[in-house]
Amino acid sequence: PSPTSDRIIHAFGHQHIGLTLGGITGRIVADLAEGRAPNFDISAFDPGRFNGR
Repeated sequence: PSPTSDRIIHAFGHQHIGLTLGGITGRIVADLAEGRAPNFDISAFDPGRFNGR
């Protein structure tokens, strides 16, 4: 979710492998939107990792 709103989910940055990663990205976004934990740890992709959150 976005740091400014729990209702915004950012899902981008796939560069040239967007079609390859589209399926898993969709699954992760769906899980987050439904309030479920994704099947694996996505904390490495948290933008807050850069500001010490």
